[in-house]
Amino acid sequence: MLASPPNKKPFERMSRAAIREDRSYD
Repeated sequence: MLASPPNKKPFERMSRAAIREDRSYD
């Protein structure tokens, strides 16, 4: 899960850290 591609939306993983990672990809 940690290595999920940027295609994964933040809501896919209900975690602040996950959202932060998605933001980095964007």
